[in-house]
Amino acid sequence: MRLTLFLRVFLITYLFVTVLLFTTAQESDSAQNLSGILAAW
Repeated sequence: MRLTLFLRVFLITYLFVTVLLFTTAQESDSAQNLSGILAAW
């Protein structure tokens, strides 16, 4: 149970950070790096 809760929090945090980075770095080189990270996943 605790592991499931941890995974849920981790996924929500990861998605939030990903969206935040994508919106802030949409017009810079970081957007390409983020695309590479997402492609790796």
